[in-house]
Amino acid sequence: SEHPLAAAIVQACAQKHECHLPPIGDFEALIGRGVTGKLEGRRYYVGNHQLTEENRVCSAEVEAAIERLEGEAKTPVVLTDDTKPLAVLGVADTVRPESRAAVSALHGLG
Repeated sequence: SEHPLAAAIVQACAQKHECHLPPIGDFEALIGRGVTGKLEGRRYYVGNHQLTEENRVCSAEVEAAIERLEGEAKTPVVLTDDTKPLAVLGVADTVRPESRAAVSALHGLG
């Protein structure tokens, strides 16, 4: 995926692990919810809370992880297959040094 969250996840994986991207079949972007594709014949989904609800694979544990990550100002991303959740990741942007000046300028503009 070209999505910034996807790029962040791949970059973090590459920094912490010997990571390679296997070929994904039947890849599809699910606008506003995530992506899906097949790996070795098995369908996976990577997306937001709404996607886990739509696929009926959300659980109390996933709900708790999402709530915790959102409380930490992170964006939760859920990895599932067709039957169950597999992982919940938290993605957060770092504050850039120029952010304070940009926010001040925006306030100045009203």
